[in-house]
Amino acid sequence: MRKLNKILAVLLSATMLFGCSNSGEKPNEKDNGIAKVGFGMVANKNDEKGQVNTTMCTLALDADGKIVSVYFDVAQHTFGANDEVRTKREKKEDYNMKGASGLGKEWYEQVQDMEAFFVGKTVDEIKGYEYVEANGHTDVAAEGSDLAAVCTMSMTDFLAALVEANTNAEAVTGAEKVVVGETNTVKDNEVDTTVTALALDKDGKIVWANVDVQQTKPDTTEFRSKLEKKEDYNMKGASPIGKEWYEQAAGLEEYLVGKTLADVKAIELGEANGHTDVPVEGSDLAAVCTISLTDVMSALEEALGR
Repeated sequence: MRKLNKILAVLLSATMLFGCSNSGEKPNEKDNGIAKVGFGMVANKNDEKGQVNTTMCTLALDADGKIVSVYFDVAQHTFGANDEVRTKREKKEDYNMKGASGLGKEWYEQVQDMEAFFVGKTVDEIKGYEYVEANGHTDVAAEGSDLAAVCTMSMTDFLAALVEANTNAEAVTGAEKVVVGETNTVKDNEVDTTVTALALDKDGKIVWANVDVQQTKPDTTEFRSKLEKKEDYNMKGASPIGKEWYEQAAGLEEYLVGKTLADVKAIELGEANGHTDVPVEGSDLAAVCTISLTDVMSALEEALGR
């Protein structure tokens, strides 16, 4: 009997250690959920090529700061060359880097593999990998490393966008999925990259939203987004509600919480002050946001449709 009691005590201790219970809850189930979501965007211009690159990162973290999901994309435009508006990810095989890749993979394939590799790691762990200069590129994963086995591209802008997304990350409740939509428009030699990053609950309702725009011209020398410029964007004086762009974006983001794709498509827009697709006067949205939403709506529908 004494021996049997010892065995029962050991079994009881093991049960407590691994957290098993009759409730059916899996070990660490809560820790694996989405606790924080953030978005980061960095841009730079290659004057020699007349090219601008905008790298975007949407990040979901668990309660321990480990990556649950991450999504990268890059909008690349060469001024005066064409009006190509597809991102690198959207171009797929048309980006045509497979032949020059040491892994024999296209850009979008390497990015997908890199994203999968990052899941379960912290941002600090990713920053801690060894990065070297290779093939004329900086911050390439050191040859022979686990990261180099899935991605041989320069990590400079990926890391910068990832760090910014981590810095910007906000606590969320009820998030089951993170999605992102991008719209690129080219007009009068100006490139606008509009991004909507969203966290959705199990019913497809928005629980967190981030809206931002990177605006670049051939003579652009600083690359803060519209959100980052805050008062420096200087539209408050022309605003019917006396608010800056970032303040109106915040009002829009708050308005979107609780909405589904059908709700977003039902938002009524009209024409005012020489702009199309502005919130209809007198609506709840118009009280907090009077900017043109043409590109924002396109990006929202793309995100919610994924």
